Amino acid sequence: MVLEALTPALCLKDMNHDLSDIERDLQYTFSNKVYLQVALTHTSYSHEHTLEYSNERFELLGDAVLHLVLTEFLMQTYPKDNEGQLSVSRSYCESEPFLYEAAVKMNLGRYLNLGKGEEASGGRNKESLLADTLEAVIAAVHIDGGYKKAEVFILHHISEEIKRAHDEEFYIDSKSELQKLTQQLYSTLPKYKTVEESGPDHEKNFIVSVTAGGVNAEGCGRNKKNAEKEAARKAIAKIQSCRI
Repeated sequence: MVLEALTPALCLKDMNHDLSDIERDLQYTFSNKVYLQVALTHTSYSHEHTLEYSNERFELLGDAVLHLVLTEFLMQTYPKDNEGQLSVSRSYCESEPFLYEAAVKMNLGRYLNLGKGEEASGGRNKESLLADTLEAVIAAVHIDGGYKKAEVFILHHISEEIKRAHDEEFYIDSKSELQKLTQQLYSTLPKYKTVEESGPDHEKNFIVSVTAGGVNAEGCGRNKKNAEKEAARKAIAKIQSCRI
């Protein structure tokens, strides 16, 4: 499929403001401004102005492009991380709070096309709305310039935040994430069990297992807490792989 076919035809009269300011904030100049206009148009605006387009479809594509870029970047940057660690790191960097912070830094809220109701309810500062808009902008860059330019765009804006999140273990609350996931999917709570404890007091090693909705995983650590976190990470990765 030709990517341009994903974008509806727009007339110049549909451009409701100059896009040069946001291009400066995004640090990307579009060959075709239409893609950016679509990415900035919320469904509320489309409904009020009887437009045949909004940024919803772009969100889907942008999410997929971001997913691939994050996967490649994390695998290349952290070759010693296992699948579970990479999966949890990626999930954190795809989360609404993470994308919201990036969107705020790009001033996306300032340029959104919103309906009156959404505007009145504070849509320009809504976490979910801004995160979705960023995904739509990523799609716009991808359609306009191809995957490599989208990759450069994404990493230019968030690579340092990805590294910081990974290195400072912002994502590390895997036990809480697993609890949320198992409650949502299986209406139950994870169960942890210490399988093995070995080594002298100054160099202990623990192996802990977790059972979560029929999924079992084990983690190792120098204390029970870290072993449980590692087990939770692996369990999350297993659950997510089963749902793909």
